[in-house]
Amino acid sequence: MRSPCYLGRVGFLKRKGEVRFRNIEIKELLPEKAIGAAANNDGLAAARPAQRAEENGKPKLAVLAEAPSKPPPAKDAFQPGSVWKGTYTRRASDNPNEGREPAVLTVLERDGKTFKARFEIQAGENTQDREVTGTIGKGVIRWFAKDVKVLGGPKGHQGQDHVGKMRGRHIDLSYSGTAIYNSGVTVRGEVRLELDTH
Repeated sequence: MRSPCYLGRVGFLKRKGEVRFRNIEIKELLPEKAIGAAANNDGLAAARPAQRAEENGKPKLAVLAEAPSKPPPAKDAFQPGSVWKGTYTRRASDNPNEGREPAVLTVLERDGKTFKARFEIQAGENTQDREVTGTIGKGVIRWFAKDVKVLGGPKGHQGQDHVGKMRGRHIDLSYSGTAIYNSGVTVRGEVRLELDTH
């Protein structure tokens, strides 16, 4: 049994040599519930190292509660079912005139950074109806002609590789390459789309 004269005191034992102590602090260890509440109130990012205390002569493990995890990042507007409308411009090396037609991009599927969409260029006898498969990440959106499936159009074709950026509710794409109808002609242009909220 411990002697009453030592109760409530803290001692340091030295067996050999010289030991010096400085900046010694005695802190109270709060109960587990109080520690958990303090952790939530302070917004701690992670659990602190475990602390050991004695309760009724037996070691007890006290761990601060973990703070709530960060909320998931907000989704961008490029989600399945969203419809983007705008214009498709085209310039060819054998034609000084610029073509400008209505265009619609409808997102069909989205799985993280990959997507599938229907891309329609409403140009009369040159109307293009395509299913494009591409990627989107950090605001950059792209698809390759080799991954395009032609759905319709009297002169339907896969087109060229497209790449651009999405800024909020706007998408700006560009493309260039060899014309499908004539390998000696180069084509280039832009696609400017805006999210349709109607």
